[in-house]
Amino acid sequence: MLPTILFVDHATAIGGAEKSLLMLLDGLDRNSWSLHLACCPGELSRQVEARGIPLHLVEMPSLRRLPLLSYLRTIYALARGIEADIIYANTARGALYAAPAGLLSGRPFIWHTRDFSFIEAGTWMDRPLKRLVSRCASVVVANSAATANQLPDFARVRVIHNGIDLTTLDHTASADAGWGLASLFRFDRAVRTTHFSYLAIDGLDDRVR
Repeated sequence: MLPTILFVDHATAIGGAEKSLLMLLDGLDRNSWSLHLACCPGELSRQVEARGIPLHLVEMPSLRRLPLLSYLRTIYALARGIEADIIYANTARGALYAAPAGLLSGRPFIWHTRDFSFIEAGTWMDRPLKRLVSRCASVVVANSAATANQLPDFARVRVIHNGIDLTTLDHTASADAGWGLASLFRFDRAVRTTHFSYLAIDGLDDRVR
């Protein structure tokens, strides 16, 4: 049986985090990993379903909605049901649902953060929530040093910048065309997010294989 990864993302539309997630799902070898996604109905779920990846539609309302505990149990039950080896939260709200599932199941929990704060939770809850989720996480992946600097000192953080799919770029564009991607990125360091096995599994490999 292949090791199973349960991805968790609360978004319905396609934002930057979801584009990064789709690249990650496309880059992972499905002969080596069994991929599942828990998300809300919307464009993200449609695109993932079109890729033939097992999809689990769940509600992940904001923290202000009650009864919150019943929703938190959903991801835990799903992780147990599919026998997930790794639980990977792709958004801040998704992390709040995935963290208890990782803690209760004893499975590695990965939080991929791209945000400075838990905006919807209110300023006074931002720091406590970061500490709570970071303590539950086996690894916290930050998309930049600036994002990582917003996390608690004890967090096990790895800064890994978003990958770039070079096949989507216009290779015929002139280098003299002004501000372009060539002036913003070092392409020798821009790779697709198939480096997932490094960022998520390194140090956890013995626990899931």
